[in-house]
Amino acid sequence: MITWNEMFIQVLAGFIGTYAFSLTYSVSARHYFFAGLTGAIGWAAYLFFLKIIGYSVVTSTFFSTLFIATSARCFAVWRRCPSMIFLIPGLFPIVPGAGIYWSFYYLFVNNLDKSLDFGLLAIKSALAIVLGIVLIHEIPHKTFKIFKVFHRFSKEKID
Repeated sequence: MITWNEMFIQVLAGFIGTYAFSLTYSVSARHYFFAGLTGAIGWAAYLFFLKIIGYSVVTSTFFSTLFIATSARCFAVWRRCPSMIFLIPGLFPIVPGAGIYWSFYYLFVNNLDKSLDFGLLAIKSALAIVLGIVLIHEIPHKTFKIFKVFHRFSKEKID
């Protein structure tokens, strides 16, 4: 079981990591905070489904991708920009990079059972990410137009 302090620190780290990744992804400076917030939302959802509810890694990855893609589309309508600006950095914390690393590590040290286990887990997680993105992007764009109302209350001028 994860404590609330540990969860807060991990979500904050997800925000900072996504924020930093959006710097290297060349996101406009006015969208850094919301890109970081998308990653933090996704990582919080991942931790919730994995640690609190007890789902598997793949299922937790799928549900967190749903949260990431939904928040990316909402921020895109609100900020009047493409959703990929928030989606790609937001997926950064849940990408199965460690699984791929350990898969190749165990392949090189000739432990094929562990290599196959980590490799299949990484492939299933990647497919869960793809499925989550596709499901949310099949929802009509008009559904997210409600967030355009929040744009009126924004203080900054958007070109």
